[in-house]
Amino acid sequence: MEKNMEKIGVTIPAWLLERKIICYYLIIRDCCWNHREFSDVLAKAPEKQLYEMISTHMNAFMQQGTMPPAEIAPAIMNLIDDQSSGRTMTMRAGDYISLQNYLRKSK
Repeated sequence: MEKNMEKIGVTIPAWLLERKIICYYLIIRDCCWNHREFSDVLAKAPEKQLYEMISTHMNAFMQQGTMPPAEIAPAIMNLIDDQSSGRTMTMRAGDYISLQNYLRKSK
């Protein structure tokens, strides 16, 4: 016998994301890539505003089904996939760069 269960919305607070996202960087040889191009993005730790933005878009998708903006949709969906699968959320270098660039544009 199957029970009917009502769905509930869960909000992920930004402070929780700050502790759970691991950022992996690709190491690309200098001959193939100008490492100074993204040095300002990769050199500093993520800002609180970044975690708040990620939390906002993750919650919007998981609670209302609202897709994140196209520029950051792959990054947000990767984090949602990790979180929904019970894995530690990992942010790839490309995702981190796209999120930081989007945050910069929105300021």
